Amino acid sequence: MNWFKKKYNVYVLCTANITRSPYFAAVLQQCVKRQERDTSCRICVYSCGTHAVRGRPIDEGIRLIASRNGLNLGRHASTPFTSLEAQQADIVLVMDDVQKNDVLVKYPELGGRVYAILEYASNGRRLASTDIMDPTGREPDLYRRFCRLADEEATRISRALIESLSDA
Repeated sequence: MNWFKKKYNVYVLCTANITRSPYFAAVLQQCVKRQERDTSCRICVYSCGTHAVRGRPIDEGIRLIASRNGLNLGRHASTPFTSLEAQQADIVLVMDDVQKNDVLVKYPELGGRVYAILEYASNGRRLASTDIMDPTGREPDLYRRFCRLADEEATRISRALIESLSDA
């Protein structure tokens, strides 16, 4: 049974926790649930913001796309990443290098456990940038591009997480 497994906490961060991290965390959790039976851990995915104001609602544009993709983010309320979350985190995934630096400056004990999403388990692939653009308040096409990238990366990262935890 799943509840007897060791808990492995994955925190997905963006800046305000109203667009990118809630969507990515929901997609990643969905991908993990499809494969989790293959691990000795129960992977829990959370979303927070490096500069979030507690309680803000989800961005309407991402809520609409998430709904079309079968994800319900309507009850999401923004949550800041605090020392409590830092203590609980087994791994932290961020949207860009600025956030990665912010987290490591504030929580140096997380060294070696904070990754830009595009760099995590990248297997040496060369990237021009590890930053994921923020579509908040911009044109619908940017939301769709972000969601396509998030869907691809969540699938890739879920496989890497399952594989690494299966080997542990």
